[in-house]
Amino acid sequence: MIRITVACILSVLLIGANSGVLPQPALAAPPSDSLLGQISRLQSEITALQAQVNALQTKVEDLSLLVVHTKPGIYTFTEGTNDLVPLDVVEGNPITQSNQFITGGDFTVTYTATCAVAAAQGNDLPWMNLEIELVNVATNEVVVLAPSNGTDDAFCTANGTLGFNGWNMVSITGVAKNLPRANYTVQIRANIQRNFVGTASGSLSQSSLIVRK
Repeated sequence: MIRITVACILSVLLIGANSGVLPQPALAAPPSDSLLGQISRLQSEITALQAQVNALQTKVEDLSLLVVHTKPGIYTFTEGTNDLVPLDVVEGNPITQSNQFITGGDFTVTYTATCAVAAAQGNDLPWMNLEIELVNVATNEVVVLAPSNGTDDAFCTANGTLGFNGWNMVSITGVAKNLPRANYTVQIRANIQRNFVGTASGSLSQSSLIVRK
């Protein structure tokens, strides 16, 4: 039996040598629970957890106050101008654009200020119109948020008494809907509407700007 077995082995070797292919010893498959396998699984789990953390962080950012600005003091402007309103003071200089923020979808912008309109004696028609402008930093595209997109939304009006008086603190909230996620800033534009007698002016003071998701 031994001679037959050896002969068989020699025959196989000779056949393999003649054909140019020698039989290769079978390699043992690495155990499924090898160290490399464990490391690979841990890396996959870490990647999946990091994706979940990033998603949760985005949700937390989107549910927070995105921008808050306050400005003391008084800002006045005259009829015929359509200027941007100072929102804050940084290093002694007024700024007219909010800090940049990244968001998308639906969110709100609320501007609050003490407001008055000065007009001629007996003229109570003029009003102050505000526009809440959302600026896409990358494209410079400007979107005026409703309901401030028009000239009929009176922030405050003249009361028929000469000069500034009848001050009131009022707010307007602009609504952004279905916007692409991007880097934005906010600016407020003010002007006087419907004055037909003399010259009218507007005044804003003690203001705040809040962007909320």
